[in-house]
Amino acid sequence: MPRGLNRIDFDRWYWYNIFKSSIHDWEKDQLILPERNELITLEAARGIAAVLVVLFHANLLCNAASLRPLDSLFAFGDSAVDFFFVLSGFIITWVHRSHWGKPSQAGSYLWRRFARIYPAYWAATLIVALPFVLIPWTRSVVLSQGTEYIAQNILLAPTQGFLIIPPAWTLQHEVLFYVLFGALIISRSGGLIVILAWIAGMFWVNIVTGCREFPYTFVFSPLNMQFVIGMISALLVTRIGRLTGLILLVFGGLWFFGLSIIQVKTHWLSNVFVSYPYGPALMKGISGAFMIMGMVAIETFYHFRKLKLLSFIGTASYSMYLVHLPCMVSCLLALIATGMIERLSAETIFAVLAIYGIAAGLVFHRIAEKPLLNFVRGGKIRGF
Repeated sequence: MPRGLNRIDFDRWYWYNIFKSSIHDWEKDQLILPERNELITLEAARGIAAVLVVLFHANLLCNAASLRPLDSLFAFGDSAVDFFFVLSGFIITWVHRSHWGKPSQAGSYLWRRFARIYPAYWAATLIVALPFVLIPWTRSVVLSQGTEYIAQNILLAPTQGFLIIPPAWTLQHEVLFYVLFGALIISRSGGLIVILAWIAGMFWVNIVTGCREFPYTFVFSPLNMQFVIGMISALLVTRIGRLTGLILLVFGGLWFFGLSIIQVKTHWLSNVFVSYPYGPALMKGISGAFMIMGMVAIETFYHFRKLKLLSFIGTASYSMYLVHLPCMVSCLLALIATGMIERLSAETIFAVLAIYGIAAGLVFHRIAEKPLLNFVRGGKIRGF
């Protein structure tokens, strides 16, 4: 410790020098930290969360086919979406905080966000929609939805109906968050007013008025608060030491997964959450933020060895999220058509669906998302 510094001043000095030495590769949208701090834990956590979503949908499809594999063990996997929302708020703030109040950076910020979301999404949508277009009776069903429905699918605009890729409803919220966050880049004070107004709107709609009308339920959805919680956690994480980080990680993990499992297993609690949706959104958001802050704080002090498989799954998590459900539905239909669903156990069918969904995501990442992202951004993209 440098002479003349107490513990608090030393912590500030330490973190200042850690982050001063960090290098932001803005063209590749990658945060490059010192060698022993590459956010490996968050990459792994993102991969685990994506797998949990796959397991949740595999469980859901089995239940739809009157099967109950492993007593619906992974029925809580949809809570991974809450974690993704918090993680998105954290990462975007972590990477782009230095751009606040710099309007000249707004264009490149929006382009990077566009490139991260839309090319892979359009490719996945095209692949999924192609059979519907080629088959006459399904083509008429899709076209009967009108041009507005098609435009909403292309642009990820807010809609009350299902998208061609059902899980993409979360991307609609992502796009909204990206746009509002962009206000901070155009003007720090103006953007702060926009974010505060957004928070106030969520409080007013969900707690004061209890409005359930679209588009208020979208713009001021309780889930959007999780982006804000992620932003706040990114601003606070530099003040956290390793011991505090460990406590936050353990406590946040127990809180997050405990709440998720209890919500599924306890029907009366589920009914309460349906009546007051902001409750679980806030609790999962805060507990998810605790986990994220804990992982980042601990990783700052300790070197973690990157696990190639888990890192690859984390990198491919977006592709996995996009294509796993349509692929698993087609797999289940094939099992039904061939009569295999009657010959295999519920656990075997669950495993086949889950493995197929994960494998489809990894393949799509390799042959579609990664080449598209490299082409649009003009270089190899790694990390966040």
